[in-house]
Amino acid sequence: MGVNRNFVGQVFVASVMRRLLDSFGEVLRAMWTHKLRSFLTMFGIAWGVGSLLLLVGLGEGFRAGTAKGMGHPEKWEAIEIDRSLDGRDCAVAYKKGGRTLAVVTISRDLQSLQAEAAMEAEIRPRRREVA
Repeated sequence: MGVNRNFVGQVFVASVMRRLLDSFGEVLRAMWTHKLRSFLTMFGIAWGVGSLLLLVGLGEGFRAGTAKGMGHPEKWEAIEIDRSLDGRDCAVAYKKGGRTLAVVTISRDLQSLQAEAAMEAEIRPRRREVA
């Protein structure tokens, strides 16, 4: 005569449910005992979640507005470069319809210029071989 497995399973589930309900009751008693602390904690969590949602919404709005305002690069009429791209500093202006959509300032430090020059020197012989 064996042990009824269904009975053992029911006892286990009942035990787990009893512990869960006891824990939930303890939480509610603690919240009721410490009302202000519980309220401030919940308010802080809600405030943080709301702030994150607001920041994400603003970021997405700015991204969408920028994309709508600037359009796709294929639709730009002109790209004006102030000073040389090879130089240390330059500004690139993207234009459409006679107005400037964006200005990007490129400022390079000496280390990045040296790294670019080294990469260019390494790539240049390969370009001649391919051509």
